[in-house]
Amino acid sequence: MSKDYGYDLIKEHFKSRKNLYTGFEIPKDSTLIEIKELIKANKLQDVSDLLAQSYGIKSAKIILNDEKGSNSFLVYNFINEEIILYTENLQNPIEKLYALLLGFFEHLSSIKSWKFHEDLELSHIKQREEAKLFAKKIMDRYVSMGVLAKK
Repeated sequence: MSKDYGYDLIKEHFKSRKNLYTGFEIPKDSTLIEIKELIKANKLQDVSDLLAQSYGIKSAKIILNDEKGSNSFLVYNFINEEIILYTENLQNPIEKLYALLLGFFEHLSSIKSWKFHEDLELSHIKQREEAKLFAKKIMDRYVSMGVLAKK
């Protein structure tokens, strides 16, 4: 958690979380195939909706920001439940999928009120690590299904 605008809000948000994180399961293969088709059609909001349905939570709103010069490719706004994707930094559908999965995991964590560690900063760091693991496991599943080529 960097000490910039919103630091106190983020700190309070993580402090308010009540449920100890116990891990995740990735969606079933048929859902993953549908997600891949939606990504190919650039229907990112539909991907968020499908993932939310798969996990039994409300969907995050997908915001596409074409701002040039941003170093970021993703921001999750937990206040408005928005996944903001910086499209200038996401050049192809696979990068969009990966970014959306990272953002969705942050949304899932927020909605499920998952606490990753008692220390708030460590909890935030561990959530980011788990988001990467979540996205990687799904991408690896696509590879093992023969839907994506291994990089």
